[in-house]
Amino acid sequence: VKYDVDYIEGQKTGFFLDQKYNRQAAAKLARGRRVLDCFTHTGAFALNAAAAERITACPHIHACTDVTGFGLLGHADEMARGSGVTIRLYSRRLPLLPGALEFAEMGIIPAGAYRNLDYVKPRLTVAESVQQARVDLISDPQTSGGLLVALPMEDAGALLAALRERDPDSAIIGAVVAQTEHTLEIV
Repeated sequence: VKYDVDYIEGQKTGFFLDQKYNRQAAAKLARGRRVLDCFTHTGAFALNAAAAERITACPHIHACTDVTGFGLLGHADEMARGSGVTIRLYSRRLPLLPGALEFAEMGIIPAGAYRNLDYVKPRLTVAESVQQARVDLISDPQTSGGLLVALPMEDAGALLAALRERDPDSAIIGAVVAQTEHTLEIV
């Protein structure tokens, strides 16, 4: 595990890079202010190679990881803790597989999602307006999830457009903000 820290606009920030996770997509690192999820709806049946190509072509990637067994919540938590920032996730912007929300509302969630949520809970705040089923889905362990990418706000739109050429469900799902008492916020 490697941590690097730099200063942006007087605020201590940095990146987290675990060599196990998506070496291709993490080839270029720079300062970041937006969180982008290049979610591949075909899940385990598709690799992130096309998204990784587009991401590595972006000159200002701050951090990148593939979302796997720790779920989006766990991976975002590691990025935030390693960088000394808070990551705010916009629950309604998350691309979901058809039917996923309905299953989550019925409580049909893998046990690993509850373990992931329990692990992160001390560092997490959830807005009262956020549906529990969405929190459960953000905690869902993946076998081949999408890519979680942090990059400057001014570069996010161009990268999102490039990703949507291949995967129209790619989305900006959050933002990196100054560190609060929690590493993660779900709104």
